[in-house]
Amino acid sequence: MALGPLFSHFDPLWGVVLTEFVAIGLPAMYWRKRLPIRKRKAMNLKEAAILTLALFPVILVINGLFLQGLNHFLPLGNQNLDTLKNGGSLIKQLITLAIVPAFFEELFFRSVLCEQFSKRSPLGSVFFSAILFALFHFQWQNSVAPFLFGLALGYIYLYGGLKASIFSHFLYNLCSILFVHFFSESWMRTFGELALVRGVGGVKNVITIALLVGSVLGIFIILRKSFKRPLAKGRAVIRGKEWIPVAALVLVYVIKTFQ
Repeated sequence: MALGPLFSHFDPLWGVVLTEFVAIGLPAMYWRKRLPIRKRKAMNLKEAAILTLALFPVILVINGLFLQGLNHFLPLGNQNLDTLKNGGSLIKQLITLAIVPAFFEELFFRSVLCEQFSKRSPLGSVFFSAILFALFHFQWQNSVAPFLFGLALGYIYLYGGLKASIFSHFLYNLCSILFVHFFSESWMRTFGELALVRGVGGVKNVITIALLVGSVLGIFIILRKSFKRPLAKGRAVIRGKEWIPVAALVLVYVIKTFQ
C-alpha cells in the first residue's frame, strides 16, 4: 500500500490505480477463488442505472449540506477535487477514477465482504460494507457520500450481482467526473449570462433548484424500488474476534487522516 502514495508523487491518478490494485484488488481476487459466490440476477443493469442516477443528486445535496455545516467549525480541503481539476485528460480520469475503482472496489467490498456477511444478515452486510467502503477513501470530511453510495451499492449487489454494482459504481464515478469537468468557472460565467438564469437569480439558484428537484424525484424512485425489494435484517454481522481487523482498519484510517 505504500507504493501507491509513493507513485502518486509522480502521477496522482496512476497512484490511485496502483493502490486500488494492491490494497483491495489482489486480496479480492484471492478470496473470490476460495469463497462461494451466489448468482444474483433479480435486478438488471437498467434498474441499477435508474437507481444510481436517482441517487446522484440526493447524495450531492446531503453531502453539500454536511460540508457546509462542517465548514463553520473547521477549514476544509478537498484533495479529490484538486486531483479531478488537475489530473490530466478526461479519458485518463475516466480510466483511473471511474473504471478501475469501480471494478476493484466492487470486487472487494461487495463480492467478498457484502457477499459473505449477507449470509448472516443481508441488511447488516450492506451497512458493514458501506462503512468500510467510506473508511477506505481516507477523507473524513468526504465520508458521507461514499457511505451513502456504499449503501446503494450493497443493495444493488444483493439483488443484481457484481456486474450491476460495478456498472452502478462506474456510472456514479462518471457523473462525478463530468460534473466537475463541465461545471468550470468559464462555463458558469457563460451560463450565468442567459436571461432565464438571471431571472431565477443566478447560476447558484438554478443549480440548487435542479438538485432539489432531482433529489425529490430521486428519493421517490429509491423508495419505490426499495419497497419492492426489502432486505432482511437477519442476525449479528460481526461475531467474536471479527471486530479486531475492523478496529485495525479504523485505526489506520484515523492515522492516515490526521497525518
